[in-house]
Parts: sequence; structure tokens; C-alpha cells
Amino acid sequence: MALAKDLFDEGDRWTDERARQALPILLQRANAGRILTYGELDREIASNHSIEVMPRVDGYGGVLEKVGHILYQLAIDLDASIPPANILVVNAQTRLPGSGFDPFLRRFVNEQLHEKLTTNNQNAMLQRATEAVFNYTGWSEVAEQLGFDIAEHFLESAAIDLPSPPRMGGGESEAHKKLKNYVAQNPDLLLRFGKFEQGSTESVLDSGDKIDILFQAQDQTLAVEVKTATATLGELTRGIFQCVKYRAVLRAMHDVKSELSKVEVVLVTPQLMSAKHKAAADRLGVAILRVQEPAQ
Repeated sequence: MALAKDLFDEGDRWTDERARQALPILLQRANAGRILTYGELDREIASNHSIEVMPRVDGYGGVLEKVGHILYQLAIDLDASIPPANILVVNAQTRLPGSGFDPFLRRFVNEQLHEKLTTNNQNAMLQRATEAVFNYTGWSEVAEQLGFDIAEHFLESAAIDLPSPPRMGGGESEAHKKLKNYVAQNPDLLLRFGKFEQGSTESVLDSGDKIDILFQAQDQTLAVEVKTATATLGELTRGIFQCVKYRAVLRAMHDVKSELSKVEVVLVTPQLMSAKHKAAADRLGVAILRVQEPAQ
């Protein structure tokens, strides 16, 4: 008996109906490798089903809990490992799933990673679970088993027209070297990301890329890309995408070595970033830290 299909179909409460509306959207986002906020999920559902947007999204915790139970039951029905796609809905401010996801994270960690979830490694485990959702190739089968099609369209955010990055070339400027060394030697500038010892400069990744600064703690890795006060707008664009690349490579390196480490990236610059660059960085999950130029 397909218990997951029954669980998906049953119920006429608002939570039950919303779970049926949310799952096709979540599986589409899983295939696209993109998260969404509670508000974005509500707007997607409203658009797809021609209904009003909710004035508050508090109730979506129960919706995502039911989604999680449906996927877990389907994993039992199929004797398969299905990652928890309900992790993809996050708080707009924290960019983290709500506390209602905690039981599903513990289950994922115990059953799929064969690890123990702790306060120290929780953020790393959230990253691992999100990557597992993005890398899973069976979402079409999941949709088929539950009797629906993965959503074909989702509401696109407005495009951000960024200045083009410059062509590669030229050596490191003295200003860049000075700012890089200043940040590496002053980890207190980065306390919002964690407590670190002095960072190492020009660390070489397994991809061959070099990171301006790398900070390491017991269960945390922080990559820093530095752009000077005179960097062009195009160079700032490149800096944001460099951070995206370094984050992906560092996570892959930790996965290959079976290491649990929370990986974060930050773009550090004395410049006041443009609204477009801020919007792009926020959409891509890249933090921006403005610092004063080091004294002459």
C-alpha cells in the first residue's frame, strides 16, 4: 500500500491543501537548485492557483511539516533515500529553515550521513542536507509516485543588470595586497561570522583557484574575497561570483574528505556597494562587509 500517496491526498484542512500545492513547487526548486522564502512560496501558490496572497505566513510551518512527513513516508514505501525537500523554504532574514525542520534534519543526519547532530555542526549539516536535495536526481519519480507533475513555472525575481567583469590580466596591486594582509591579520573584523585566528592568504584550492584569505576554525571555514576602494564596478561583480565559486569548491572539498564544516563566503571592500550589487549578493547568499582602508 502506498501510504505516502494516501497521506498526500488526504485531509481538507488549509494545511493539507497547501501541502498539496507546495510540493510541486518545492520539487521544481529542488531541480533548479534554488531556495525560496516563506513569502515567495505563498506568492508562488497564489499565482499558480489564482488565490489571494496570505497576509501572514506563520502557518506554513505546519505545511512544511506535512511535506516532510510525506517525503519520509515515500522513502519508506520505496525503500529509498529521499532527502528532505522542505529544507528549501527559509526565513527571509536568517536564510535558514524554521525550527520545525529540526526533526527532519536530525533524521537526515542519523539515517543518511550516519552522524550525530550537535549544536556545533548544525549549520554544516543544514548545508549538507540542502546540497543533498539539489543533487538528488529522483524528484520526477517522487512526483510520479504522488500523482502530480512538477510545477512548470515559478515567479521570477526581477533581473539584476550588473556591470560586466573586466578581462583577467595584470598582477596584484599594492593596495590590494595591503588590504588583504590587513584583513587577514585582523580577524576581529569578521566576528559576525565567528571567532577565528589570523587568516592565511593566497590559499590554493583543489580546483587550482586561489582565495585572497581563508579563515579556519574547528567546524567552520570562511573564505574572503577582497576588493579595494578603487575597484571598478565590474571588478565588484566578479568578486561576488568569485565568492559563489569558492563556496561551492570548499564545500566539495569538505565532502570529499568527509569533513563537517560550515562554509561561508564574504566580499570585503572599503567601497559603498551599489544597490544592484547588494541585491545580487543577497540573492546569491554572499555576505558583504565594508571595512575602513588600512592606515598608510
